[in-house]
Amino acid sequence: MDSAQQITVIVTESTRGRGIENDPYRNVTQYWSPEGKKLAERDPVYELAVTDLRAMADHLKQVIDADVINAPVSVGPAKQVRQRLHDLCAAMETATKKILNS
Repeated sequence: MDSAQQITVIVTESTRGRGIENDPYRNVTQYWSPEGKKLAERDPVYELAVTDLRAMADHLKQVIDADVINAPVSVGPAKQVRQRLHDLCAAMETATKKILNS
């Protein structure tokens, strides 16, 4: 650590969501400066969606590596990879919409 500083931060907790599948009730923590500027927010739904996207990205890399390296040439690995990429991209788009709609 190169430096440290003690600062005053206001922490608020509130309930967010509509209690439905795509928008569950949850506690959101926000951090504010004394002047009223929002510094950060912790929303569990957002954190889960980001985790889902990271997992999908890791899976996508594994699928590409496995299909390109291990598939026999006669099977047409390019077509298989293309279909799997399409499926994974659709799943990532759904997860991204969750983030944007929360």
